[in-house]
Amino acid sequence: SVPPPQRPGYVPPRPVQPTQPISRPQAPPPRKTGGQSGGRRQKWISGCFTAVAVIVVLFFVGVAALVAGYVYIARGLPSPEELQTHQTTFVSSKIYDREGNLLYEVTDPQGGRRTYVPLDRISTYVVQATIATEDREFYSHPGFDPIAIARAFYYNLSELRIVSGFSTIPQQLVRNLLLTPEERVQQTAWRKIKEVVLATEVSRVYSKDTILEIYLNEIYYGNLAYGIQAAAETYFGVNAADLTLAQASFLAGLPQSPATYDPFGGGYQQALARHEAVLGLMVEAGYISQAQAQLAAAEIREYVFTAPRIDLTHAPHFVVYTRQVLEATYGPEVLYR
Repeated sequence: SVPPPQRPGYVPPRPVQPTQPISRPQAPPPRKTGGQSGGRRQKWISGCFTAVAVIVVLFFVGVAALVAGYVYIARGLPSPEELQTHQTTFVSSKIYDREGNLLYEVTDPQGGRRTYVPLDRISTYVVQATIATEDREFYSHPGFDPIAIARAFYYNLSELRIVSGFSTIPQQLVRNLLLTPEERVQQTAWRKIKEVVLATEVSRVYSKDTILEIYLNEIYYGNLAYGIQAAAETYFGVNAADLTLAQASFLAGLPQSPATYDPFGGGYQQALARHEAVLGLMVEAGYISQAQAQLAAAEIREYVFTAPRIDLTHAPHFVVYTRQVLEATYGPEVLYR
C-alpha cells in the first residue's frame, strides 16, 4: 500500500506493543505453624488433663473405699462407749519348776494396789512425763499418729521385721480394755488396723483429758501397783498429786517393761538409764530445761528404794528371769491380765 502523504508537523504513531500483564507483588506463602510439634503439644495437654482426671477419680474412689472400710471395721468392733465401764478380767499366773512344783504365783491383780484418782489430783509432772514418753502429739492427733505410722512402716520395711511401733495413748488403752487377750499379743497388721479404728472412735466419743485419766489409772507400773496412785505409794510413799518432777518422770518410764526396770530387783541400773531417757524426752518436748533434768536425775540416783514385801523365796533369780522373758516377748500385761 502507498503511505499517505506527509503533512507538515505530522508525527507518525508509534507501533503499538503487545500489552504485558501487570505483575503484582505476591503475598508470601503462609508460614507453617509447627504442624507436628503443635500436634504433639495438643496431645501432651490432652494427656495431662486425662491423667489429672484419672488421679481425681482414683482419689475419690480411694476415699470412698477408706470410708466404707472404716465403717465396716467399726461396726464389728466393741463400742467405744464401753471404755469407762469395761471391767478387765484378771487371772493369776503361776510359775513352776520342772517337777511341777509351784515356785511363784503372780498375785491376782484384783488383790493388787489400785486407787482411782481424777486427773486434777495427779501431778502435772506425771501428765507431762507420760505424754513426752508415750505420745508427744496426744492432744493434737485424732487417736492415731500418721507421722509415727509412716515412720514405723519405713523402719519395719527396711529391717523386714517389727523394730518400731506407733501406739498412741488411745491405742494402748483400747488394746488393753477393748480387745480380747488373744488379740493383744498378736503382731499383725489386722490387729493394728482395728486398734487404730477403735482409738479414733474413742477419741471421738471421749475428751482427751478423760482418756488420759483412764489411762493413768489403768496402766501397770510393776510390783502390783495399778494406776498412778498405787505406783506413787509403792515406790515413793506419797500421793499422786504430790509427785515431784524426779519421781513422776521415774514412774513414767516403768510401764514399758516393769520387770526390766524394777528398782527393787535386778533392774535398778536399767531403771536409772530409763529415767534419764524419759527426762531427755521431756527436755525435747519443751516441758523442762536441761538443768532441771540433771537435778531430777541426781535426785533419783540418791534415793533409796525400799522393796515391798514379796513372797519370793524359791528360785528367785529364775522367777525374775522368767517374768522378764515373758514381758519382753508378749508385753507387760500378759502376766497380770
